[in-house]
Order: sequence, then C-alpha cells, then structure tokens
Amino acid sequence: MVILWHGACFAMTPPPALGAMANATYPGIMDAPVTLHDGKWEGKPYSEGGASRPRITLVSGFRVAGDLDGDGVPEAVVLLAASTGGSGTFSHLAAVSHAGAGVAVRAVALLGDRVQVRYARIEDGELVIDTVEAGEEDAACCPGEKRQRRWRLVGDVLE
Repeated sequence: MVILWHGACFAMTPPPALGAMANATYPGIMDAPVTLHDGKWEGKPYSEGGASRPRITLVSGFRVAGDLDGDGVPEAVVLLAASTGGSGTFSHLAAVSHAGAGVAVRAVALLGDRVQVRYARIEDGELVIDTVEAGEEDAACCPGEKRQRRWRLVGDVLE
C-alpha cells in the first residue's frame, strides 16, 4: 500500500524517504533500540545454535505522509512487523521526521498482533487507520472485526 501526501504546504519539503527509514533506529519494539539494515533486523537466537530469533521488518510499500505535529513539514508513518519466534506477528507504527541529513524516529506505538491494515491516512493532523483485527469472539489467527483507530503525535508519543 502506498499513500501519497497532498497539499501546497508540502511542496518544498517531501516526507522522509523509505530508504532512510529502512536504515533507521527504532526504539520501543524490543528491550533496546534496533537499527534496521535494508529494512530488516535479526536478533541473536534465543538459545545457542537455535533457529528461533527475534526479527523486525519494515513492511514494504507502506508509508503514510502528512503533518502530524502542526509545523508545516510532513512526517512519515511506517509499519514494522515484529516476530519473536512464536506464531504472532506484532505490528508497530513509527512516526518519522527529518533530522538534518537523516531521519529521526519520533514515536513508536503497538498496533497489535496479526492486525490487517485496510487503509491509512493522515487527516487534520491525526493518523487514521482502518483495520481488521481479532474481536472478542475471534481466534487470534482469524481476525474478523473491522475497526478504525486514531493517533495523534503529542511531543514524541503516538497516543
């Protein structure tokens, strides 16, 4: 999914590029910040010689852009998939801003386990995501509840 930004206020400054975000450092997903290399990170195996290890991947093609903090410069929001070796895949949202010649990850928020993103956009400074996720009666494997969720970037927190 690719979502483009629009608006005259963004004509001079494009949002952070996917390439820069594919090599950024993301806090708040694992116990310590992790730095992606070409959109991927792999931790050490949980047991010596074991195959199971934590992994984080930048979800290809997902970038939502718009002004989240009211400064007239667009931020980008990307989706990261984290696997800790079990059956779940935990999705995280990360708000990213320009920082000098690079990017700075401003905030990371958990979206949930095995959440399917149907549509995402930034409206009036708010990140809006339509999802399908497991409801109270659903098994984790088989989400069936449609939801719309909203976040604001307040300082360096998505809430």
